[in-house]
Amino acid sequence: MTGLWEHKTQGINYDRYRPYYPSDLTSKVLPACGSGSSYLDVATGTGQLLFSLYNRFENSFGVDLSEQMVEVSSAKAKEINKRENNDKKISVARKDCLHIHEVVPEDQKFDLITVGEALHWFNIDEFLKYVKVRLLH
Repeated sequence: MTGLWEHKTQGINYDRYRPYYPSDLTSKVLPACGSGSSYLDVATGTGQLLFSLYNRFENSFGVDLSEQMVEVSSAKAKEINKRENNDKKISVARKDCLHIHEVVPEDQKFDLITVGEALHWFNIDEFLKYVKVRLLH
C-alpha cells in the first residue's frame, strides 16, 4: 500500500490542483526582510511559495521531505536557473525540517525563512529553536 505522500503522481497532482497563495502575500512579507540575500522555504512542496518570492534574493533554497514534491520543485528550479543563467539561484533538496544544515552551504544563514502551510506537521518548539540557532542571521 502506498503512503499518503508516496504516490508517484502526488507531486504533479498537488502542483496542478492546490490553490496558490494570494498575490498580495509577497507585498506584505518582503518589506519585513529588507534586501536579503538568502531565502529558505521549508516544506516547500512543489515550490509555490518559493517561486513567488525567490526573485528578491540572490539565493533561494527549498526543502521538503517528499520525494515526489522535490521532483516537481527541482524541475521548476532547473528551468528558472537555466533561464536566468545562474545554476545556484534556486536549489531544492529532500530533507526534513531539522536537518536543513546538511543540504545548504556550511554556515549558511537566511534573511527570510517561510513555512507555507506545513507548520502543523512539525514539532514547532523544536523547529523554532533549530531555526534560531542554526539558520537565521
